Amino acid sequence: MKSRGWAVLAAGLMLLVTACGDDDTAARLAEAQQQIAELEAQLAAATSTTEPSEETTSTTDGTTSSVTTTTALPGAYAVAAADTCVIGVSPGDEVNVRSGPGSDQDPVGALADDAAGVRTTGWAALDADGDEWRQIAYDDATAWVFAAFLTPCTVGPATGYCVNEAACTDTPNVRTGLGSGFDIIGTLEIDAVGIQGTGATAFDDRDRPWVQIRHEGGAGWVAGWLLDGEPCSPTECPPPSLPWTITADAVGPIELGMPITDLGTATGLVWAFEEPCAAGCLTGTAAGLDGYIISHDGTTVDEVDFDGDVVTADGLRVGDTLATLQAIYGARVLDTTDDGFGGTAVWIDADGDDTADLIALVELGEVVTIRLPAVLSEGCC
Repeated sequence: MKSRGWAVLAAGLMLLVTACGDDDTAARLAEAQQQIAELEAQLAAATSTTEPSEETTSTTDGTTSSVTTTTALPGAYAVAAADTCVIGVSPGDEVNVRSGPGSDQDPVGALADDAAGVRTTGWAALDADGDEWRQIAYDDATAWVFAAFLTPCTVGPATGYCVNEAACTDTPNVRTGLGSGFDIIGTLEIDAVGIQGTGATAFDDRDRPWVQIRHEGGAGWVAGWLLDGEPCSPTECPPPSLPWTITADAVGPIELGMPITDLGTATGLVWAFEEPCAAGCLTGTAAGLDGYIISHDGTTVDEVDFDGDVVTADGLRVGDTLATLQAIYGARVLDTTDDGFGGTAVWIDADGDDTADLIALVELGEVVTIRLPAVLSEGCC
């Protein structure tokens, strides 16, 4: 309709000029043609930037339907439209929403760090640096957001979560986005319950689920496989194992709590057991090893005490210097005391729980014995 109106106006101008018939006809004709050219330019600009276009698409049953789409800026290209969530933003920060694809474009608003359900229109464009921007529906119009701050997501009812047993071996970090490439903004306790979810979920580039949660006044993302939906209970993790690898003609590891019947399979050695002190308390030795294990009840390994060729999970060996010990464990060396036999007992937090769980006995600056757990007693004796 608009183009027809422009054409009628242009024709009227031409008739007016030709009807005059005086000496100024050529000048008036030139002026009218100039006005027509300007009107046509205005018409082209208006229809290319402001009016929606309509395209006809085929449906699966062979019928057609008329769909209205937003005409993109020159140079834009089509992508999949999606509901998205903001990622990569620290709690309390915002993502700028701009009038065009580029940080040099005017800001028209902002998205919060926990924004979810942000609808992209299906158009993308590159800025002068070659970085991608996505067009979004914003305040009854359209605007542009840097693409790295958006990820496709699903938004459902908000729910609560508990940390599950998988977190016993995989730390439940709270991040600004989906995966290790995003900043850690906190960590959930292993037994955490009542974790408030926002209802938003998303999948990373390995197709693993992530859940958006409320965290310290903002929001963050947690690996979905580390959480259970309510109703759920606090997780109780088993005590961490402290493996030893016996290197004298054998393989390991020997672990606290393992059945003594598994020692042969674990080490490849033949173990002999004695009951030297208390009834039911066994001391086990193996040919070729300068040390022993103790089983208080005769069934499981309760203490490991070696003077010979043994290495801890962190790489400490009998024969290492005190300086090597300190280099390996650093701040996890909790205390240094007299061992009661003229030497030094170095108390070490081997599993990072702020409690000493192994002792290295040092004489003349050299490790001569490594013992688990952190006790100086002689077991059952």
